[in-house]
Amino acid sequence: MFYLSVWQNEVILAMLGAGTLLTLGIVLTYMEFWRPRGEAVSESDGGTPRETLAVWFLSHVSWILVVIASGAGIWGLLYAIDKIVHPPNW
Repeated sequence: MFYLSVWQNEVILAMLGAGTLLTLGIVLTYMEFWRPRGEAVSESDGGTPRETLAVWFLSHVSWILVVIASGAGIWGLLYAIDKIVHPPNW
């Protein structure tokens, strides 16, 4: 038998858990944004090789943003593939 009150309590617990994870993610992201970056590279030394675009990008962009953007892109790609393979039956 399906009890609506049990389902409502499960949804409430799921929302509390999601809110806790979201709050933790926001706090960790805020701390990551304001952490000190690595040593500044001096431009006076002309003998050093130039850094790659990936190294430069990761030194200026927080890793959490890279993870979120990569995850969103992968999820979008997998979701699109899933909808192509299993189209909705309307």
